[in-house]
Amino acid sequence: MAFGLPTRPATLSDLEVTGRFLRIARVPESREDYVDVHNPEYVIAMLRKRGARADVFSFWQRLPETTPQFPYKFEWDNVAALRVTSYDDWISKQVHPSVRTKLRKAARMGLTVDLVTFDDKLISGISEIFNETPIRQGRPYEHYGKSVDQIRKDWSVDAEASVFIAAHHEQELIGFVKLTFTERYAEMSGTICKLAHRNKPAMSLLIGRAVQFCEAQRIPWLSYGKFEYGNKGEDSLSDFKRYNGFEKVQLPRYYVPLSLYGRIGLKFGLHRRLRDQLPTSIKRTLLRLRSRFYARRRG
Repeated sequence: MAFGLPTRPATLSDLEVTGRFLRIARVPESREDYVDVHNPEYVIAMLRKRGARADVFSFWQRLPETTPQFPYKFEWDNVAALRVTSYDDWISKQVHPSVRTKLRKAARMGLTVDLVTFDDKLISGISEIFNETPIRQGRPYEHYGKSVDQIRKDWSVDAEASVFIAAHHEQELIGFVKLTFTERYAEMSGTICKLAHRNKPAMSLLIGRAVQFCEAQRIPWLSYGKFEYGNKGEDSLSDFKRYNGFEKVQLPRYYVPLSLYGRIGLKFGLHRRLRDQLPTSIKRTLLRLRSRFYARRRG
C-alpha cells in the first residue's frame, strides 16, 4: 500500500488514565487502531517505574490477530470486519441478496457515490446531515449543533491517511463515510445518511465504494465499529452489518493489575462499566424506554 497511517509501538505518552473506582491506563479508543502494544512488559515496567496513578493497564490485539499472544487476564472484545478480496466477491458472495437488490434500486434512483475532497462544500453538506435532527437511534445525537468550524477540526484528524466517500442525489449530499487506514485495515467512521432520504439505499452504496477502495489499495480488511456493543447482544445494526458482508471477529483485550487495588478490582469486575454488567434483558428494556422517552420529547 502506498499510503496510510503507519502503526507504531505504544509509549507512555499514548496512554490515558480513566475510571472513578478503578483507574485504568490504556490507549484511547480513538487511537487503538493505530498503536500496537508489541511489548507490554516494557509499558508495564514504565508505568510502575514512573509511578503512574493507575491500577490496571489494558490493551488489545489489533485485527487480524485473533489468537491470544500474552499471558495476562483477558476478555473477548469484538469488531465488525469484512475480509476484502474483490468487489466482485463482495457483491456476489459476501452480502445478503437484499443488498444486491438495494444497489440496483440505488442505480435506478440516480444515486451516485465516489471519493470526494474534504473541502468547504463537503463540510457544509456534513453540517446539514449532523444538524438534521437532535435525536438518532433513540438517543441524543452527539454531533447535533456542531458548528462548521468544529466539524472541520474534528473530521480533519488523520487527514493524511483518510479519504471521504460521499453519496449524492441530484447534487445533494445525502450520506458520507470517512475511511482511515493503516497497512492492516481501513476503518469506517461517519457512516451516516440523511433521514429525509431514508428511502434511498445509500448506505450499502457507500460500503460498496469502500470495498472498491480497499481492493484498489490492497487493504485486506474493512472494519465498521463493533459487531456487538456491551452485553446487549445483536441488534438491528448488527443485522445491517451482517447483510453487508461484515462478520463478528473476536479480539482479546488484556487487563494487567498494577497495584493491590487493581488485582482486587479485576477480581470483582470493577474494570467493566456498570451498564455492561446489567443482564441483557434489562439493558434492552432500558434502551426501549429511552427511545420512547426521546420520541415523546420530539413529539
